[in-house]
Amino acid sequence: MLAGVGRGGTPTPARADLDRGVHVADEMLDRAIGIESGRIHDRIEHVAQALRPHAAEPNVAAFLQRADDSPPEGTLMRWTVHSERDLYRDQWVHVAAADVEIPGGRHLDHRIIRTAAPGAGIAVVRDQRVLLMWRHRFITDTWAWEIPHGSIRPGEEPADAAAREAEEETGWRPTGPIRPLVYSQPSPGIMTSQHHIFRADAATHIGPPKDAFESDKVEWIPTTEVLPLINKRHIVAGTTLVALLYLLADASTPDPGAGPPGRNRS
Repeated sequence: MLAGVGRGGTPTPARADLDRGVHVADEMLDRAIGIESGRIHDRIEHVAQALRPHAAEPNVAAFLQRADDSPPEGTLMRWTVHSERDLYRDQWVHVAAADVEIPGGRHLDHRIIRTAAPGAGIAVVRDQRVLLMWRHRFITDTWAWEIPHGSIRPGEEPADAAAREAEEETGWRPTGPIRPLVYSQPSPGIMTSQHHIFRADAATHIGPPKDAFESDKVEWIPTTEVLPLINKRHIVAGTTLVALLYLLADASTPDPGAGPPGRNRS
């Protein structure tokens, strides 16, 4: 039974402990409002369960009501879009400005770039070598190695688009199973771009690249050279980095029956 107030209006030790506990719990709940922290939410739930037997006490009841009404974990950092206005639009991109409310009530005039279509790319690996293009990007004025990659056409399956891009840009047609490798959102803080990356373990040379303007040269680069090339900044494009690093990580993951870790399993 919960002790109350002693003579002269002084809280009994049990009541004082309860008041201090509710005060600490309220402070924890204040910390949780406006941030996303699973650890704090777990502690709040633990405290709430301990306090529920004393729900008849006004201060306990007030805390439990706040805890029950607080946003669920995973929604506290959600930004709210109140309005958008167009800044520019063509067949490739749509640029907009959004009035966005962030946790705490502050508003931002945030830019959004919406791309017209998702992209697809493919890492073709054969005999411990990966098919790459040495190409120039005029926007950053840099040369670097990249995997074949391009836009998915209307009605086209992502895997088919990846194979088509490889053939058009390199002159090599991926053969055999074309398997999903990794999905990427390259820059979700500013744009909607989505990249579907696949893997193939064989390819047939069909002739010169149809889109010869895409690259200066096409080569089969040993996978052992990928990390040194990254360190030299000869591989810098985000989607290519994600694909090749994922390939290396996948190759180093032990697979029962596939031999020692690091052995190529293709």
